[in-house]
Amino acid sequence: PRRLRNQFSGVGQLLVHPESVIDMSDEPAYAPRKSGIRVMGEMSWGAHICVFYEAEQDLLAANASYFAAGLEGNEFCIWAVSDPIDAETAKDALRQSIPDIDERLVAGQMEMIPATDWYLPGGEFDIQRITGGWNEKLREALERGYAGIRISGNAFWIGTSHWKEFCQYEHELDRSL
Repeated sequence: PRRLRNQFSGVGQLLVHPESVIDMSDEPAYAPRKSGIRVMGEMSWGAHICVFYEAEQDLLAANASYFAAGLEGNEFCIWAVSDPIDAETAKDALRQSIPDIDERLVAGQMEMIPATDWYLPGGEFDIQRITGGWNEKLREALERGYAGIRISGNAFWIGTSHWKEFCQYEHELDRSL
């Protein structure tokens, strides 16, 4: 039998509140979204899920299909990339599922950011700065006409020194969604 290693990737969407939506006349803000993850099917805005994986290729494949669904659904996508992969490996995986990914990156529909730059600038983990940053990204995405934002990142960057703060962040993120 296959055994899963202690590896996980936090994959989730941020909530779009109906009153914060600029123009969603084509689609209700509460409409389910395609997750891109076969076993998940559709998800509501605000879903915050965790995907366990065994190998790097599993992580890449899950994120590629997850982001393909988001891009198809006119969502702004952010991948906070960290070990065991780097940005180039992630882009190569996306190219296999999303032929126009380079154009979408250049157009700004998707961003790839180093997870340590987002979560630990200067080595400091600041929950309010991180969640405030996600809210700002959401505001900008809505202003640019996207339906919302779709985010993925894994937690390898935390090691053990920031585990308590990371758990608090996850709780705060769940509460805000």
